[in-house]
Amino acid sequence: MRKLLVFLAVISITAISMSATLGVMAGKELGGRERMYLGVQATLGETLGLGVDAYYPISSFESAAEEISSAQILEIDPGLFLSLRFSDTKLYAFVSPIVIMNIQTMDYQVVPLSTLRGKIGVRFKLGAFSAFVEGITAFQYSPFATSGVYGVQGGVSLGF
Repeated sequence: MRKLLVFLAVISITAISMSATLGVMAGKELGGRERMYLGVQATLGETLGLGVDAYYPISSFESAAEEISSAQILEIDPGLFLSLRFSDTKLYAFVSPIVIMNIQTMDYQVVPLSTLRGKIGVRFKLGAFSAFVEGITAFQYSPFATSGVYGVQGGVSLGF
């Protein structure tokens, strides 16, 4: 039985890691504080997989380099995604808990698990690169309600 579990774990990890992306993104909140943000994302998997997004809020894209050099707070969203591929286009949904990290002290706070980050997106494959556009919000699942603050983000990623 133990050999079977190890075998299934190896097969699962191999299947998930067959497709990976690393990307950069920029976005804007629509509602709420109307913040702009820059971020990075990484995913492992094709149809079902794991991902992590990290966001840093900025006041403007012109002052981004200056603000990033004095960064204190980073939002990290580790989660699961489900995607459907249609030729060179992929539609996907992503859900994750929200982790707020002080990157100077490495302290972190997990937002209560009744509130999750959700996003839906479309990714267009352009050779080894992809371009993507996503809609994002925070929501509660019991009872279901969104935060009322939405965001739009886009970016590019390298797939391998």
